[in-house]
Amino acid sequence: MHKKKLLFPKAVELWEQGTKTTAMVSLLGVSQATLIRWKRIYKYEKWKNSNIDLNKKSVVYWLEEQIQDTMIQIGKKDSKVDLLGRLDKLISMRKKYESSIDKLGETIRVMGDFANFVREFFPHNVGIVKEIANAFLRDRE
Repeated sequence: MHKKKLLFPKAVELWEQGTKTTAMVSLLGVSQATLIRWKRIYKYEKWKNSNIDLNKKSVVYWLEEQIQDTMIQIGKKDSKVDLLGRLDKLISMRKKYESSIDKLGETIRVMGDFANFVREFFPHNVGIVKEIANAFLRDRE
């Protein structure tokens, strides 16, 4: 079995306890370069999971959840009139929301998330990414 499969979970536990990477070298018996690489992976996974949580809290997700819950309730109850009205309102809200999504605003949000990701995980590549983004925007003028 690879060192990573055995030691990566322990490294994550130590980082979450606040242990410094330099101290972990002797504790785990791996090189500092390996730990730095693992920490990038750990930070990326943590970042990716936090963004998934944010997306789950979005309006569309909430509406979908409400629609599903209402449909389940309709299947269980004898009196469906109030629930059918609620379902109709929720579906209408979802359609209105989806048709009015601010595409420019959403694009800017995604670009901001990407910029933060690059700054955090690839700080030495920020200049290259800026050049590529500027060239991309210039080509579309």
